[in-house]
Amino acid sequence: MKKGKWIADSCAFALVFLFVYTASAKFLRIDVFAFQLERFPWISPVAKLMAWVVPVVEIVVSMLLLTGRIRVTGFYAALTLMLAFTLYLALMLGSDRHLPCSCGGVISWMTWKQHLVFNLFFIGVAFAGLVYSSPKIKFYESKT
Repeated sequence: MKKGKWIADSCAFALVFLFVYTASAKFLRIDVFAFQLERFPWISPVAKLMAWVVPVVEIVVSMLLLTGRIRVTGFYAALTLMLAFTLYLALMLGSDRHLPCSCGGVISWMTWKQHLVFNLFFIGVAFAGLVYSSPKIKFYESKT
């Protein structure tokens, strides 16, 4: 297996694991997730809808990442999703509100700063996967 394909596959599977894990945790406690979202002033009007949309989007992105022909689209979607989550975290860090993390599973035990670093890591994973799976983006020299 070529190095670039191995890196792209590894990045895809890491992101799939992350998204399926967090989506499952949200689905298993959908009422708690919706309640936590209701506590955010700018999300509260659509909290119940968002409680379902977010994990569904995570599952859809995971399916894109597992499909070879549209994996690049999956990496773009994963990168966009991680950037959106990170923007949300940055807003939480910049606010004076002390709100609980509405993420699922063990990730919800992280502090806001730890979670920001975690997200930045996965932004890097999504970007690396995109670079190594997209024929249009070449930051490395392929040795074929």
